[in-house]
Amino acid sequence: MNKKIKKELEKILIKSKVLFDEPMRRHTSLRVGGPADAFILVEDIDELKKILIFVKKRKIPFFTIGGGTNLLVGDKGIKGIVLKLGRSFDWIKFNGSKVLAGPSTSVKKLLKETSRHGLSGLECIAGIPGILGGAIVANAGSPQRAIGDFVSSVKLMTPTGKIVIRKKNAMCFSYRFSNLESEKEIILEVALNNLQKKNPTKMKNQIALFLRKRKKSQPCGFPSAGCIFKNPPISPAGVLIDFAGLKGLRIGGAQISRKHANFILNVNLAKSRDISKLIEKVRKRIYNLFRIKLELEIEKVGMF
Repeated sequence: MNKKIKKELEKILIKSKVLFDEPMRRHTSLRVGGPADAFILVEDIDELKKILIFVKKRKIPFFTIGGGTNLLVGDKGIKGIVLKLGRSFDWIKFNGSKVLAGPSTSVKKLLKETSRHGLSGLECIAGIPGILGGAIVANAGSPQRAIGDFVSSVKLMTPTGKIVIRKKNAMCFSYRFSNLESEKEIILEVALNNLQKKNPTKMKNQIALFLRKRKKSQPCGFPSAGCIFKNPPISPAGVLIDFAGLKGLRIGGAQISRKHANFILNVNLAKSRDISKLIEKVRKRIYNLFRIKLELEIEKVGMF
């Protein structure tokens, strides 16, 4: 990114903050990833619109991240601009059993506040890291339910800077998928409904049970991106990887967890290429053994 574009970009930002050549390892849960040409922490809707108009006019690619918890960024970084919505997009409002929330609201905070208000349903996302916007795009949840079941509408900004509201019937949610992922639209607000009244104490106990189960079955102590692969219909991906004898397999600083085989851990200053090599090795072995093509649950972006 040349100096002229950098200066032009800085001029349109007052409330938002831009960092040039920003290492993406600082913004991903795997703690890997090379530099983005520009990383913008957006704090104002009008400035977001100006940014989108700016990149469209100059044909600069952009990519929006959430909490960075399901992201594998290449070692050579990301060309163009990375956008992340900041604290001004972190809020929750209640109207009876309906909830409005900003996309930067953490999943943990959302669950805490809905349980405090005695609104049940979102227990399915207990223990899932990241923020609401990312959870909606990936339709995060448990094997039984997902957050998309409770979305009634989303307010979005299109790549041209136009604000639109998309109702539930215009959205598509399925297992770890939403059609919001491919539209390049940025979530500004989420409306949730279908939440049921429940005793807050009972909810708190149920959430604690979910968290204990996750802690018992999932690794902690090293950076990870959660489950790497989606579960195929025949069997959970972790079971297949375990059966293939790949638990504990290590390449460079990356290792398949011995506790849950669908997790890859950054155990010692791993590079993105280490993780990518492990992913391809797993895919090849599983296909050779079971003729199953594992599909990524995480997203790979940037230059590898």
